[in-house]
Amino acid sequence: MTLNISKTSAQGLDEVKNLLSRRLDSELTVADAISLLLFDYVVEQKTARVMEKLDSHESVSSGQNGFTNGGWN
Repeated sequence: MTLNISKTSAQGLDEVKNLLSRRLDSELTVADAISLLLFDYVVEQKTARVMEKLDSHESVSSGQNGFTNGGWN
């Protein structure tokens, strides 16, 4: 499968790949970098939805079940 992207985007992905490779001390491919970026995005989106639900439940339950002011008691 081929993915057509702009030269600027390709350069950006290459920079991200190099940064992640250095941070992980492992040689990554651009596909690896894209996978990591997508995984991070999905996790952040899911976390945001869970936090919204917790916040709405917190306001309804007024801190029942040990959860108040954004932290566990």
